[in-house]
Amino acid sequence: QVLAEITPGEVAPGQPQVFTYALTPAFNSRDLGFDSIAIDTPSLSGGVDAVRISGQEVSFEVRRLDETGFELAIPRIDPTRTGERIEVDFRAEVFQFGTLFSGRVFDSEKPFEVRQALTAGDADPLVDGDRLSVDLLQVGQQSIRTLRLRSAVFTPNGDGVNDLAEIEYDLLNVQAVPVMIEVFDLAGRKVGVVAVGERSSGRFQAAWDGRGAEGGFLPPGTYLLRLVVGTDQGEDQAQAVVGLVY
Repeated sequence: QVLAEITPGEVAPGQPQVFTYALTPAFNSRDLGFDSIAIDTPSLSGGVDAVRISGQEVSFEVRRLDETGFELAIPRIDPTRTGERIEVDFRAEVFQFGTLFSGRVFDSEKPFEVRQALTAGDADPLVDGDRLSVDLLQVGQQSIRTLRLRSAVFTPNGDGVNDLAEIEYDLLNVQAVPVMIEVFDLAGRKVGVVAVGERSSGRFQAAWDGRGAEGGFLPPGTYLLRLVVGTDQGEDQAQAVVGLVY
């Protein structure tokens, strides 16, 4: 068995945060040990900063880092090291209350063996929590945390430079809700739709190429992008203004 816990247990939504993931293995005489750790994250991790065994920093190798989590190679932990605490410092962002950072340990020399799932528990007696989930602080009723544009002006002239209005938005505490980004002119007329689909909590990107509902490029001017998210309580909305220039 490997007990594990994560700290801190509460963080601000959508903000880069340094987490410490503590693991304490308990071996029996037949266990062979492990040399790798996999940790699941809710989005692309900002990176792994350090690994410690019994309080001493050790060398490690990041073998995988993507939107689902990361895998590390560490010095081998065998039954002679039972009860030694392993700590992993990494950076991530949380968008959902109660986000689970599950994990596994495994032996890289035995790739076909079932990986040992980590069990939430008191891996570090100096830390309160004993859990692998993280909650959010200061969560309001709005599902939209932010709506941002990479640039306030874009030029869809086909030269490959700033051809798209690049949109980024964060959603909090939602599961498979309908999301739409609409385009309006300054007279309030709906002239296009950028993206339609279902999304859950997280950070997302979209792009508008300057085309309207009929498929042609809209005339130069200032347009309003409206993000609409359907929830059980109704619709949440956020807006951003973008300039289209040729």
